[in-house]
Amino acid sequence: MVDSTGSYDGTATANTSTLSAAGKINNAFNFAGSSSAKTPTGIIAVNSPWSVALWFNLASKTAGDSIISWGHGNDPPYGAWNMNWVSTMKLTWFDSGLTFRTIDSGVNPSIGQWVHAAITYDGTTLLFYLDGNQVGSYVNPDFRDRADTYNRIYVSGARGGTVNLLDGLTDDVRIATEVFTHQEILDTVRDGAGTESNPPNEALLGGPIIRQLLRSA
Repeated sequence: MVDSTGSYDGTATANTSTLSAAGKINNAFNFAGSSSAKTPTGIIAVNSPWSVALWFNLASKTAGDSIISWGHGNDPPYGAWNMNWVSTMKLTWFDSGLTFRTIDSGVNPSIGQWVHAAITYDGTTLLFYLDGNQVGSYVNPDFRDRADTYNRIYVSGARGGTVNLLDGLTDDVRIATEVFTHQEILDTVRDGAGTESNPPNEALLGGPIIRQLLRSA
């Protein structure tokens, strides 16, 4: 697997068939509910501006299945945010006072349906998008920060990438240290091929896009 920024090339060391599933854009990750992918630590500073975006496709539905998450998980005193399915798509997190917060999209994707999801945070306002539509927002989310080995992003899993494992596909996972505009999110949804102008300071997981982290070589 290669990172076109040149910093984080790596090798799939377990269940390398996870990279062979047909995706929204060429191949996708398919961890089949048994494993997940993780980034290096410190890839984002959770209370500074950042964005993540990806395509996902549910093969089954189990309450709590995580599409993408940051930090250790949904149990105090661990800090985290987590995009997950619990009857509908939700974005959940604990704030610095250990109060559990939720944005409920009200959207319940069908099994086998490709859905594009994005989260942006500008340092003040958290925005949640599905298929290019804003489905929720939260002002001053006050994420509980972590400065340890769990300060990383997990794809298809949560709580350190060991539980709430997704049974389904993920593709074209984008992680940036700046805020994706609504137009950039719409461009990604509409063309589905990553040909739009990509923002700087961006890493991607899966799919043949431009600056990529952990994609099939």
